Amino acid sequence: AQFIGIGMIAAGVGGVEIIITVLFLNLRHFLMSASLSTKIRISHWVLKPIISFFVTDESFSVASFAKGNITEKYLIPMQLTGYFGWGIGTGVGFLLGSILPIMLQQAMGIGLYVMFIALLVPEIKKSKKVIVLSLMAGGVNTVFRNIVGMLQGWSIVLTIIIVSIIGVVIYAPENDQLRRSEYE
Repeated sequence: AQFIGIGMIAAGVGGVEIIITVLFLNLRHFLMSASLSTKIRISHWVLKPIISFFVTDESFSVASFAKGNITEKYLIPMQLTGYFGWGIGTGVGFLLGSILPIMLQQAMGIGLYVMFIALLVPEIKKSKKVIVLSLMAGGVNTVFRNIVGMLQGWSIVLTIIIVSIIGVVIYAPENDQLRRSEYE
């Protein structure tokens, strides 16, 4: 959301469109938390807001592909590692970034994409669902950006919504069957 917001500001997009785009993009945290809530088994209700606060794309990706139910003993250390790692990395990047050679500074722009690829590739190896949904998301976003000519923020928001709905429709019956078998 931060990168999209900055890109939209640089492109001269209006404030209302930026706010709406970032709002819709960040609604994914609500969906990720709702999805994880079906797998989390915690010892005390007080931990729910703490766990919810620390849900990120990365922690969601790792936790959602974990086998079976997950507990706070698994989730909270993983989330805190990512949270503090991001903060420390941002600080170090800020302090050291300006002394790096210009070519290396420019190359750092792909770091976020590399991180998402690093999260995605192991899951692609495990699940055909991930391959299907990833290709679908890439295709839908490509159509929106290159054929329809949609702005980056809106294309990402609509891609997230459309592919999420399609994924639920395609895979919900299979997931329901798996959940039923866990309780039998």
